[in-house]
Amino acid sequence: MLSWRLILWAVALSAAAVGGWAVCQWRADAKIAALRLEWSQATAAALKAERSRTTTAIIAANKANRALSEAEANLLDAREARDRAQKELIHAFDADPDLDRPGLPERVWRDILQHWADQ
Repeated sequence: MLSWRLILWAVALSAAAVGGWAVCQWRADAKIAALRLEWSQATAAALKAERSRTTTAIIAANKANRALSEAEANLLDAREARDRAQKELIHAFDADPDLDRPGLPERVWRDILQHWADQ
């Protein structure tokens, strides 16, 4: 039959095994918790850095968009000025009675001739 010493040793050995398992489990849980904390901090830092890069990119894109809008406005102004100048030139051609020099007013023609004479 089983002796009480053998039963006592079996209980003690089982208790030691359960205790060892509990300590290992506790240490593993602590390591997992530490790793999770480290991962969450690393993830938070990466998200913060990405947010910063995204914000910087958005600011740069907005500046470029403003510059493009200004350039487009300047282009429209230049086109309008060109159209006005073309219309004035057409009106000047239409208003000139001397058809062998179309669009050139008489006083401008005299100024050109005088300039050539002075050369």
